[in-house]
Amino acid sequence: MVKQAVAIILINYNSSTDTLECVKSIEAHTSPDFDYEMVVVDNNSAIDDFKKIEHLDSHPKIKLIRSKKNLGFGGGHMFGLQFTHADYVLFLNNDCLFLNDVLPKMHAFMQQHPDCGIATAQMHDTDGNWKRCFNYFQTIWIKIFGYKLFQKLWPQKFPSRNKVYTSPLKVDYVMGAFIFVDSKKFAEIGGFDTNLFLYFEEEDISLRMRKLDYSTYLVPQAQYLHHHEHSSPKDRSIIIRELSISQAYLFRKHYSLIENIVFRLFYFVKYFFKGFSKSWYFNMAFFVLRGAPSKKSLFHLQKWAVDE
Repeated sequence: MVKQAVAIILINYNSSTDTLECVKSIEAHTSPDFDYEMVVVDNNSAIDDFKKIEHLDSHPKIKLIRSKKNLGFGGGHMFGLQFTHADYVLFLNNDCLFLNDVLPKMHAFMQQHPDCGIATAQMHDTDGNWKRCFNYFQTIWIKIFGYKLFQKLWPQKFPSRNKVYTSPLKVDYVMGAFIFVDSKKFAEIGGFDTNLFLYFEEEDISLRMRKLDYSTYLVPQAQYLHHHEHSSPKDRSIIIRELSISQAYLFRKHYSLIENIVFRLFYFVKYFFKGFSKSWYFNMAFFVLRGAPSKKSLFHLQKWAVDE
């Protein structure tokens, strides 16, 4: 098998229109001479939606695979990863569009920066406006005291998220819409943790990269547009529950017992008082206090699909 320079993995979940537009965008902004491949993972969409992208399987640069269960963000990407053979992999939301020759720019940057394990391009919204695309690790102290205090005390360690950058910038972690990784380094950390179903996967991999002295960068020369959260649940209470489950898991995995206790108490108080305006927050407060167990995630509540 010939090794490609870059493999792109897209996940389709009842969003065939976005997937097809994304593929067109990649082709429009990538030279035919550039070595790349695409893997489209259908995360158990409705059969009518899947049929709209079935023709992609005949494309010479695309492999289309279908899961019998919604594997989530990390699980879906890890499923697709086994069908790739490339030096670098781009995990790209299917509601993104390239704005310039993203792949060559990202590929060149990674080759010139051997310390880089993860990188992202500059995000824009649907109106073409610049959007923040990196964040700081979610320590409980940042949760309590806020980002601004840390930005004032340690501006080098906490660069402004609201500034337009023109040069590459080392950051804590990048947004999950666009994650460009060195394949060998990504394999070294074990890939995505599939215990995380929908959120915090990008922070988890950057934490693990940092433990091995690999860095994460923003590369503003490469640019893309993101139609935000097209595939996320529409019910706000479900979003908060999944966020809580993933964040609690992340804290158990990477932080101390004391920090985990403070985390639970912080969100218990926060959600309890929110319950006076929206009653479902009361349930969420006690859910977090109990540890927001992963078994309550949507991932464990769904059933395997039957072949049609």
